[in-house]
Formats: sequence, C-alpha cells, structure tokens
Amino acid sequence: MGAPITSLAISFDSVYAAAGSYIGRYVRGKEVGRFVLSTSSPSSASSSSSGSDSDSDSDMDDDSPLAPTITHLTLFGTTLVALSLDGRKMFVWDVPAIVNPASVKEPIASTSAGTTPYATIDFAPGFTASKIVHPASYLNKVVVGSREGALAVWNVRTACVFHWLPAQGHRG
Repeated sequence: MGAPITSLAISFDSVYAAAGSYIGRYVRGKEVGRFVLSTSSPSSASSSSSGSDSDSDSDMDDDSPLAPTITHLTLFGTTLVALSLDGRKMFVWDVPAIVNPASVKEPIASTSAGTTPYATIDFAPGFTASKIVHPASYLNKVVVGSREGALAVWNVRTACVFHWLPAQGHRG
C-alpha cells in the first residue's frame, strides 16, 4: 500500500484497509477496489462557516499532497465512512457490489481508477473528530466523538447533524 495502515474494517466478503489518502478493498488477499479522495470533492457539505480547506503538514500523504490521510473506518450496509487524521472532515462512500463472487475461480477484476466519496462533511471549529461508530438501529446515521468531549449524530445521506451533545464539565 505504500503508507502505514491507519484503520481496518471488514464486511462479509471484503477487508478494507485505510492507508494514506485511499482505502483498498481486498478479497482473499487481492485488491479488488479502491476508495480515494480527490483534491476537490464533487459533493461537499459543511457545518462550518470558515472557508479554510488547507490541511496541516501532519495530515498529508506522499502520493497526493493535497489529500488528507484517512483514518477510523466504519462500514454499515453499503456505506463506508472515514475520518481525516486531523479530525476536521468525514468522508462517505457507497460500496459497490463485487462483480464476481469470491467463490468463482475466475480472477476478480480490479478497479484501479478508484471511487471518490459522494459526500465530504466539514466539522465546525471546536469539534475535532476522533472516533466514529454506527449504532445498529440508526438508519444512515453515525455517532462521531470529538477530542473536546462532545458527541454528534450525523445523517450521512443528508449530511445533517441529527443531534449534538456538547461536552460537559467534569464533576468532582
């Protein structure tokens, strides 16, 4: 893959490995697909009013100097969600079905071009995403935890905050 693996996710037939600015999809040890970030997202939703899109030097990938490093994968149904290493963005992809089932003896055709995210969500200043999970009963929603101690429930299809739980002061 070239870059260190920052996160793994698994589905019934595939393993997904995030490294640098892309996610490889593997079936039986062979790459069968790739999810990539483009330097300019086709669809972007923002919860922030700041116009800054620049990434810090620690969030750069050698292969694509403008694309952030991907981390914290979560997969549910046909939706793949990841966070940027700096915690300022969330990326959402549709996962296509594999053309040939893994049980077929013919080799599975690899898609080298890569699939770009259908949504990129920018988090508001003061919310630095650190973890992401998908509660089983929440349709199209993920819970995102921040380094500041806040939680946000996002609908990944509409790119809207469903519920926001601000950080509370610690009681001693």
